[in-house]
Amino acid sequence: MKKCLFVFIIVICFAAHLFAQKDTLRLKNNSAYLELLGNGGLVTGIPLSANYEHIFKHGRYNDFSVRVGLSLPFYFSVPVLVNQICNPHGKSHLEMGIGGYVWTNSDIWRGFGVEDYGVAGCFMYRYQKPAGKFLFRFGWTPLFSLYDKHSVISFFDYFLPGLSAGYSF
Repeated sequence: MKKCLFVFIIVICFAAHLFAQKDTLRLKNNSAYLELLGNGGLVTGIPLSANYEHIFKHGRYNDFSVRVGLSLPFYFSVPVLVNQICNPHGKSHLEMGIGGYVWTNSDIWRGFGVEDYGVAGCFMYRYQKPAGKFLFRFGWTPLFSLYDKHSVISFFDYFLPGLSAGYSF
């Protein structure tokens, strides 16, 4: 009986250490991806943008990142967003972000000038395994123009679908 009680006390004392797991798997810090439509693409008439994202804060339940995109060639759009990535330890994530964009023309005949600027956002599903390299995103990427020249607001200012695929490193 004393041996059973002793074993029981030892198991209870070390039970936390026996079942504890350390969360070492996290999302990779850097990602590069192409986005079809989305924040940078449709504004310029070219539905594709290249994006770079860096996670600057890892948390227990959320990761926070900053994203910069670029769409070319005749006009270019530069969206910059701060994103919150929920559930960083799983493979399915909710990504929400807000920021801004600038859309300029780089036409050598007309000169360089700002065509539009405003608020950009994203509300997306993100598939990325912890410590995985493949990244896939799709969802809603609204744009809201703040430039005086644009008095007509189209349906696409509020509802821009976005689809992304890329690589994390």
